[in-house]
Amino acid sequence: MSNYKFMKRSKSDLAAAEAELEADREQEAEQMRFGPAGSVHANLKQFRIRNGYKKQDLAQIMEITPRTYYAYEEGKRAIPSTALVKLAALTRCDLNEILLGRPAPSNQQSIRKSVDDLNATIEFLHAAYPKMDLATRLEVACFVVKSDWQNTVRMHPENIREAVKVITRYRFHPEELHAPPCREDFDERQDLYEEAMAEWEGIVEEDIGKKVSTDMRWPKFDGWDEMASAIETLAQACGAQVYCSQKYQYLNVEVQKRANSPEKTKALHIIADIVEKLTDRG
Repeated sequence: MSNYKFMKRSKSDLAAAEAELEADREQEAEQMRFGPAGSVHANLKQFRIRNGYKKQDLAQIMEITPRTYYAYEEGKRAIPSTALVKLAALTRCDLNEILLGRPAPSNQQSIRKSVDDLNATIEFLHAAYPKMDLATRLEVACFVVKSDWQNTVRMHPENIREAVKVITRYRFHPEELHAPPCREDFDERQDLYEEAMAEWEGIVEEDIGKKVSTDMRWPKFDGWDEMASAIETLAQACGAQVYCSQKYQYLNVEVQKRANSPEKTKALHIIADIVEKLTDRG
């Protein structure tokens, strides 16, 4: 029988050993929290099943053949990172769901900041766009908070206005609507002109509302920019929405209106009077 005796460990040695053990526990817990739940191939399959996609659906989204997608999911081929990024972007999912098998862990400070920004954006929209309904304000605010604004302050008014344009197109910013197609630009292809005009009118009706339009042109004259501005101002004063654009030697005027018939008539009369005077000038 051995008479060897273990040396009594000092308090500092015990503390160091306990600290090392605690560090190992934290590293293991961190690995379980942040590490992948499985291989990328297995995570891709779980992502598809969890979100109700068919294999053909993801193949179409990733712009690959179904055979290639089957090889990805079965682990027979490596999945390019570009394909995973495209899949995450087009399905609006967290890329971590595919790479790690679960969403990235939440950061409470970031969540609080996002909620504060969300509420502030909704208040800004309520003041800047009083006619915008609550559901649309919420959709725009979510877009503002979730988007990457390229190192600019995401709560900047210009970023919020850009988000409004993305979500609602021209409904709240009709001034961004491009001029209607010009018949002269299509030469003899009037069928293409009619298709382009129908598409443009569809955008107007969907985004701005019911419209009344007239296509009025007269010879170009010096200072047409100022006159076009005056036309737009006068039409706006009577509740109309007017778009003036220069087409070669012509000034093209489109009147869009979302109001009662008497106001439409008044707007058109004002525009018609102006056009008549300008025509007499030419």
